[in-house]
Amino acid sequence: MTLTAVLQHSTRRGIRTGPMVSILGKSFANIEGSIRHLCPELSLIDVFSKELVGIVTDLIKESLSPQQAVRSPAWWKPPVCWRAPRPRRSGAAAVDRR
Repeated sequence: MTLTAVLQHSTRRGIRTGPMVSILGKSFANIEGSIRHLCPELSLIDVFSKELVGIVTDLIKESLSPQQAVRSPAWWKPPVCWRAPRPRRSGAAAVDRR
């Protein structure tokens, strides 16, 4: 399945994609055209599919590492509904406290 097909199916179903997705697709098309011109026997798709497993594995290991957990503890933040709203000061009480 191509990126164009994925974008068409998602658009039909009302799923919006970010503008970076189309830029990424265009970038891959430009790179593939350049590689095809410079080295016709090399297939970007074959090379990319072979290397993708290692890239994704490294990204997952990095995101699950203890160092990353300490840097970005997103799981530790309480939900917005747990936070009490701050009282608003208005009128004479707000002026007196300044």
